Amino acid sequence: MLEELSDIKEEHKGFLRRRIILWVVRWIIGFAIVAVVVRHYPNLFWLWYVAGAIFLVTPITALLAQRFVAGKLGELEKNIENLNQQLAADTDEQANRQP
Repeated sequence: MLEELSDIKEEHKGFLRRRIILWVVRWIIGFAIVAVVVRHYPNLFWLWYVAGAIFLVTPITALLAQRFVAGKLGELEKNIENLNQQLAADTDEQANRQP
């Protein structure tokens, strides 16, 4: 069970890397589009501020989500270890009770 949890943790790390790479690609395209729009319509210069604010918020949410999932996986690992210890203790008790 703990091996499967370790596999899930490794998959989650890869998932975060993929999200960051896709985030960078998405924003390169997004800033290119904003640059073209602002060049043709100078009165839309405020788009840079909106794009910049969103650019800063999106990685923060991704990192917070990653920390949340990592915390939940850590709690799950502790719970599994506690259950394994309780199961081992119960098994020892039953073995000691039998003649």
